[in-house]
Amino acid sequence: MRFKNRKEQWDFIYSSRSLDEIEWEIGTYDLNLQNYLNSLPTLPKSALEIGCGTGNDAVFMSSLGIDTTAIDIAEIAINYAKEKNSENNTSVNLLTIDVLDYTADTPYEFIFDRGWFHMYIPNSDAFVEIIHKSLVTGGTWLSLLPQFPRCVSPTETKEIDADEVKTKIEKYLKVISITDITLNNKTHTQPALMLLAQRVD
Repeated sequence: MRFKNRKEQWDFIYSSRSLDEIEWEIGTYDLNLQNYLNSLPTLPKSALEIGCGTGNDAVFMSSLGIDTTAIDIAEIAINYAKEKNSENNTSVNLLTIDVLDYTADTPYEFIFDRGWFHMYIPNSDAFVEIIHKSLVTGGTWLSLLPQFPRCVSPTETKEIDADEVKTKIEKYLKVISITDITLNNKTHTQPALMLLAQRVD
């Protein structure tokens, strides 16, 4: 099926199947995010989640007392997230918007995405520039990038590798680390990269 734009594609994904049929909607927060936040001496005061889906990670961050904003291009996903936000008595600011159209009113101390940046890798400059503008100086970005083959030409597929990620980031941000991790999905685990980068200017 062909879609006119990214929003139409993601609205279709969330409207054409139940949450039980969506692999990445695991119903709870990501353990890699939890472990990272637990490793910090002080939690960030503010956070932005990009591609929040139904809000599992955003609600988790808000429950820790982090002033959290979460965005997603799919309005149906945001509606699910609003329900979750209300059920958990958290205070996430939820917005339906494409990250490429987003402008932060006030920069954040922390930005998180779980499997969103990897979709922008071929044309990543605009995405990473928005990350840069949306972070305070010294703020950090944690990105989880699933590893699966993607088309780089009509005859070639390639997995995202650490060198490629670093090259696309370091024009705007300092890369602190890129490590191999595992992502939990509904029915399987998936190899992934975990990127940690920082705005230093």
